[in-house]
Amino acid sequence: MKRKILVTWLACFGMVFSGIAGEHMPFPQSRSYDGMVKPGISQELMNQHIRDAYDTYKRNHLTRAQNVENAYYMSETSTHDEGVTVSEAHGWGMVILTHMAGYDDSAQYYFDGMYNFYKAFPATGAGGSNLMTWRIDGGVGSWEDTQTRRNSATDGDLDIAYALLLAYKQWGEQRYLNQARAMLNDIYDHLVHPETQALRMGNWATSASDMYYNTRPADWMGGHMRTFAEATGDTKWNAVADKAYEIYNAFLNEPQNGASETGLISDFVYHHPQYGTWNVDSYFLEMEHDNQFSTNSSRVPWRITADYAHFGTQNAREAAQRLGEFVIDASNGNVEQIYPGYYLSGTPLTTNYTSPTFTAPFIAAAAVAGDQNFVTDGWNYLQRSYMEGSDHFSRAIRLQSMLLISGNWWSWSDSPVDDGDDDFDTSGIYFDHFEDENLAQTNLGYEYGRATMPDEPWEAGGYWYTYVGGDEGGIFASDGTEIDSDNTAKMFDSTAGTLRITIEERGALHAPFPDDMVVDLSQMSGVTVRGRGSDNMRLTFTTENDGSAESYWGGYGRNIRLSNSSEKYQIPVSLLSPAPWSDEENEGMTWAADGASRATGVTLSLPDDVSSAEIELEYIQFNGITTHTFDFEYVEDDDDGDDDGDDDGDDDGDDDGDDDGDDDGDDDGDDDGDDDGDDDGDDDGDELPVEDILTVAGWSVTTDSYETGSSADIADSDIPVVIDLVQGTSDGDAGHWAYANATASMGQDFGDVQAIEIEYSSDADFNVSLGTETYGFIAPQSSGTGETVRIEISDFEKSWGDSDELHMSDIYGVGFATAEEGAVSIEVHAIRLVGFEYDDDDDSVNLVERETVRKSPLAIHGVTPQSIQISTDASGLYSVSAYALNGQRVYTTEQHLSAGDHRISVQGQLPRGMVILRVNGPEGQVVNRHIVR
Repeated sequence: MKRKILVTWLACFGMVFSGIAGEHMPFPQSRSYDGMVKPGISQELMNQHIRDAYDTYKRNHLTRAQNVENAYYMSETSTHDEGVTVSEAHGWGMVILTHMAGYDDSAQYYFDGMYNFYKAFPATGAGGSNLMTWRIDGGVGSWEDTQTRRNSATDGDLDIAYALLLAYKQWGEQRYLNQARAMLNDIYDHLVHPETQALRMGNWATSASDMYYNTRPADWMGGHMRTFAEATGDTKWNAVADKAYEIYNAFLNEPQNGASETGLISDFVYHHPQYGTWNVDSYFLEMEHDNQFSTNSSRVPWRITADYAHFGTQNAREAAQRLGEFVIDASNGNVEQIYPGYYLSGTPLTTNYTSPTFTAPFIAAAAVAGDQNFVTDGWNYLQRSYMEGSDHFSRAIRLQSMLLISGNWWSWSDSPVDDGDDDFDTSGIYFDHFEDENLAQTNLGYEYGRATMPDEPWEAGGYWYTYVGGDEGGIFASDGTEIDSDNTAKMFDSTAGTLRITIEERGALHAPFPDDMVVDLSQMSGVTVRGRGSDNMRLTFTTENDGSAESYWGGYGRNIRLSNSSEKYQIPVSLLSPAPWSDEENEGMTWAADGASRATGVTLSLPDDVSSAEIELEYIQFNGITTHTFDFEYVEDDDDGDDDGDDDGDDDGDDDGDDDGDDDGDDDGDDDGDDDGDDDGDDDGDELPVEDILTVAGWSVTTDSYETGSSADIADSDIPVVIDLVQGTSDGDAGHWAYANATASMGQDFGDVQAIEIEYSSDADFNVSLGTETYGFIAPQSSGTGETVRIEISDFEKSWGDSDELHMSDIYGVGFATAEEGAVSIEVHAIRLVGFEYDDDDDSVNLVERETVRKSPLAIHGVTPQSIQISTDASGLYSVSAYALNGQRVYTTEQHLSAGDHRISVQGQLPRGMVILRVNGPEGQVVNRHIVR
């Protein structure tokens, strides 16, 4: 039952709207909750007490980070003397800022600073890149780092996610909601016990931990869980909330725990689906009284009361009332006798002092018990100077409890901001739609292969390769046939237009980008997959990894919970994270910072806890990308008949029968019968048509990775296009690999081109190049500013390759290359093709939306467990490593080789199927060709 919350309208009607522009829930809110009493003092006085408490809290703990740009944190000074802060303190700070916006005009500024700090310290120890490291080491106000304690703590992560949801409702910015949802996916995957639905204590409490079945009552934030359900539409979070009360009641009902008369619960609890719910031992994890109602469990009354205030659930009401009645009875009705901790029997752990850490949460629970005099006394007692708190822990708990007691603890549903868009833009490119003409290849590979006619089909990057690790798994067709390099077409159902396979154990299916290219997917907003399955599947973007560690190549992926019916699954890029065992995870690498610009392909596999799954996919789409360097098929929106992401059969997108695009019968573009361009039948002179392809080209960069120091880059700008090239040091005759280039490629036929005009400025001599994969021709150009040159096709001279003639119908585009060792920066203002008529029906897009690609030092090949043949250009020490498609290294060797062809025996050492080969040559150079035999 959703709680009914009443608003107390104060004397000034405009007070509700007193926040600055952009705030939707400004402080104070001054609400009342059904079933709870408030202190018997004025609302305005309570609000002022909260302002004072907030000022003290902020003044003592809000700290500007020194090691993270534009970042803040709450200094933590109580439980961990060595640390700058802990995620628990960070989460509380973010929650408090969302509630104090309106009083504090800088609340969003500081919130964003705390967000930046959270993002700078992901929990990299045991999975979940959207979780926060538990403790940040260093010195307060000096230098922050995280050398230890890289794992997460559940309470901090829950509060950070909750704060992000409230930030969305407070300031209405979608970025907060997107990150909250990313966190919630990691929280559920890494912090919710897969068997019991109980909250684990952190991502480190895995099945390998002896604390796998332990839980911490301080983490039982039922109100948070139910808010997560509201924000995501997923009722599984309600089940997690209800599970906490189930464990609570089971703990109380076990006589040996000794808490049946008090309702108290220990700091830590053991809960097993077969062996029951029990107390832990003293010094279980932190302190002597881990098995009593102590520092951790002090928060339980506040958390349970917050759940009841917002949602009115019966189990929360019963628990809060029980704890409220206990404290009233145990203190003899005297709030000054609420002591800091109790044995489960109800005896105080000490009577030497009192603490707001315990008093404030108990007063919140007493508000449910209904004793207004006790609540009033408790509120007033909390305002005494010695109850202000002496550290972050006590001050934060006091302030948040006061927000709740006073009616200023507003909820997700209180805000007028809508609940957010569950969908995201599904326009983009099809990586593969399995209804294309060649079912044995990706859409990408088919189109690219058709345009370039490679000598070997795999060079187009089109085939879906399979991999199995020894006898530990495999890929199987729908008829049960095991897939190998000779029968890959059996994976595709041509009637249904789907990829239909069963993955067993460590089996994996991989599709690389064409010709071993590394593709920049930084502009990709997400991935859309349409299909069904019998269990969970993992989709991974493999990436080029140039880190120091070569043990793993895990990539960045996401587990997808498939259902038995065909549905659309959308994965924002914020959810892409490394495999938990990978070096990417251990090094704290992320998709945005380390993977997006270096993608090499897509792999389908199983999560670690799934042994077999039948999978049927209709398509895989990269969202937010409008460029298709390899002639990806671009679509405005997917055409599955359900474009709102909800799979409810209600099309809210472009397929609702009312086409708002170019195909609605009312052509508003260039094909409406009124040609406004150069093809209207009115020749403007004797000159052949001249097309400036600079405005329509897609761009790529290719560096000679076999030369030390080569690099190529295209500045992220509009026209002019700035191309920066560096040719590295060459050792001997390196042929056509002795330069770096950048190519404008449109997938057009340039057969009619007679000359090329280029407007440019350059700080050094360079070459203009034309060519294909197998040959290249160049025309040297001089440095200069504001130059315009016309190069006849006959002026191009052969540079390298197997053809003595330049065939313009074969070329990819116009390239710019270094003319000699060293650097050159070229500003290109125009590229005109004399004699070329641009086909505007082609799907090429504007230059400003280009993607970047370059050659990868990796290649993927089918192997038999016999030998690897490589070709080397120079003698020296070479290392050869083989990686399974799931990223794990399965073979490595180092050998001193002379120039020429070599066969390295690997009999019995490689798995059957497909492997990724990495071959490094002298001084780290990568050999320019390696072939698996």
